Amino acid sequence: MQAVQAVQASSLFPTLVHNEAQAVLLHRLVGILSILLPVAALITLEVSKRSINTIRGNCLASGSIDCDDNLDSVGSSSVDNQQIFNIIVSVAAFLAVYVFNNMTRQIQKLEDKVNDLPHTYVQKDDYRADIAEIKSILKQIFEKLDSKADK
Repeated sequence: MQAVQAVQASSLFPTLVHNEAQAVLLHRLVGILSILLPVAALITLEVSKRSINTIRGNCLASGSIDCDDNLDSVGSSSVDNQQIFNIIVSVAAFLAVYVFNNMTRQIQKLEDKVNDLPHTYVQKDDYRADIAEIKSILKQIFEKLDSKADK
């Protein structure tokens, strides 16, 4: 399995990967990032919500009118924008990892097909050698027939 991962990563990142260990490490790193990016976006969202709730609690404790006006503008637009940003980043990260994994699978399938070509089709050199052998056998047969026909 590690050899497959090495081939996948080395074919996509030929300048980054110089040996099998680096290829496996790169493939694992991409897998880890595909998990961590959406989690980080959700954590950021939760921290934003808690910060807004803390600000609201402080404003309610102080009873300031200015604080209520500022809190409404911060609470509604800032959190909405942050949520939208987090969702966009999460979806983009998921799609990027999905596309990367599909590309590596397709490249691996193509490499498998290329490696199976000698087993499926005859190589030109082998074909020429076989035809030459058949022609020499036929030539011998025709010579024998001609020699018998002359007698």
